[in-house]
Amino acid sequence: MQLPSLREAQLAIIGSWRIFLGKPGALAFFDLSLKGFWRSFAAIIMVAPLYYISLQSGIKMLSDPNLAGSSTQITADFSSFYALQTLVLVLDWIAYPLVLALLAGSLNIQKAYFAYIATYNWSTLLLLLPHAALSLLYLLGLLPAMVLIMLSLPIVGWSLYFRYILTRYVTGIAIGPALGLVALGFLLSLFIDAGIDKLLS
Repeated sequence: MQLPSLREAQLAIIGSWRIFLGKPGALAFFDLSLKGFWRSFAAIIMVAPLYYISLQSGIKMLSDPNLAGSSTQITADFSSFYALQTLVLVLDWIAYPLVLALLAGSLNIQKAYFAYIATYNWSTLLLLLPHAALSLLYLLGLLPAMVLIMLSLPIVGWSLYFRYILTRYVTGIAIGPALGLVALGFLLSLFIDAGIDKLLS
């Protein structure tokens, strides 16, 4: 499978933003073919650097003298820690599409499934950009830790709201099921993260 290009990522970010704004024709920025569906999973290659930047800022906070309770230590060695966090990313990347594939029939979104997952995967780039940018500023010493922490919660809220907008835009399902799918994706991520945390403790 051919790796995604920077141009493809740029179009995906533009298309994702247009979806958030409710602009018509936003799906034209994505490859919604079956081949495009499978290629969207390769977007993890571009998502990973943003993920690791945010992860690194979290590690730095554990020893930040400006934060109360910053004496927390990672008990596993760093190679194991990063390996397990990579596993978190991969499992989180595939869990929601797999579960949704089982639910697509009951939700009557079989026809929209491939387009939905393709846009869902690619839109992760847009969702991770704000926190990764702030995390990079923190790592460079240009942003206080408390500011990053205070802004993180609104970013999470915005991300969940975006997922809701995306779900409604692409699948056309009702508000209730759309909220349920957003909750499902969020809970799956928490479950995976908690499971890996147990391996680190």
